[in-house]
Formats: sequence, structure tokens, C-alpha cells
Amino acid sequence: GLLGCVATNVNRGRRDLEVFEVARTYGASDERAMLGVVLAGRRRSSWETQSAPYTFFDAKGIVEVLAKALGAGGISFAASQKPFADKSSCVDILLGSDDAAGYVARMTSVAKKEQGIKIKDDIFIVELDLEKVAKRAQVRRSYAPFASVPSIHRDISLVTGPQAPFARLCSHILKMGGGVVRSVALGGVYEGQEIPQGRVG
Repeated sequence: GLLGCVATNVNRGRRDLEVFEVARTYGASDERAMLGVVLAGRRRSSWETQSAPYTFFDAKGIVEVLAKALGAGGISFAASQKPFADKSSCVDILLGSDDAAGYVARMTSVAKKEQGIKIKDDIFIVELDLEKVAKRAQVRRSYAPFASVPSIHRDISLVTGPQAPFARLCSHILKMGGGVVRSVALGGVYEGQEIPQGRVG
């Protein structure tokens, strides 16, 4: 399986991996088309970005980008627990208000050992039910004239509690933007000495 592929690679010195698989899974009463993604080690560098360790937000971002590309709106995340996942980095993927369609998680050290993966680096897993996503997909495209003025990008810094959902922050910023703000993206999470204890920037 996918984790077997990861174990084979990382145990032979190839620790920076981005692998995926689309396959059918079989339950007691149904059969589903599923997407599996694993991120390990460091992301690749390019002319505009430096190499850096993969984070939970990279894995979560894959789901968000895919859902947006397919027009499957209304995607959200809810804290969850899995036996193989770190409790602080595990969420269910929700379509609509409560239709669970998969999860994003960071593997625990015990889980990595059980799979024969011999590295201390973080490993992130995404599992997504493609059939549920396909039912919500809107592949119809619409077009609009070019804007008469260029768009403007602005960086803002917020200090909040460590458990504040990013989706809630995005919703509030877009609402306060009054239709002028078109999109919000997470630039990073900071927990340096300038930030009060128990808070994150």
C-alpha cells in the first residue's frame, strides 16, 4: 500500500516524499473510490520558494486546493481522533455541515514503527472520499471581464488561541472585508518569545 511505498523509500535514504494513490476500498457493505496522499520530510525548493519541512497545513492545503478546483464548496474541518494520529494534528474533512469525507493527520511515532517507517521526521496523511467530492463538484465555468485595476496583496498578523479554527478566522476576515477581500491564505504559524504564553501568531 501507500505507507509500504513510503517505508521502502525512507528506509533507503529518500526521506523527502510526496506520493499519492487513487484506489477503490472495500467495506462491509460498499465500495468507494478514495484518494490517499502522504507527505514526508521537506518540500522541494524552487526559484521562488526555499525548501522547508512539510507541515500539517501543507497536507490540509491539498484538500482545500482540490475542493476549490472541483468547485466542491462548503468544505470544512473538525478536530478528530484516530488511533494512528497525533491528537493535536488530526481533523476530519467535512462536506457541508457534517458529511465526513476523510481526514488529515500526522502519524504518531508508534504508528510509524508499526508500518516499518524508520525516521523521526513528521509524516502527514490525507484520505479523501472522491465519490462524495464528485457529487458536490461544480465543473461548470464562468468568465468575467478583466479588472480595471490590479489586485492588492496585504499581509496581516493576528494573535489568537492555539485552537482557533482557521476557517472561522477566514470567515470573519471575509465578512469584515465587505466584498472587497476576495481570498485569505495562511502565511504561517509563529510561537516565538514575542507571543504571550498560550497564544499563537
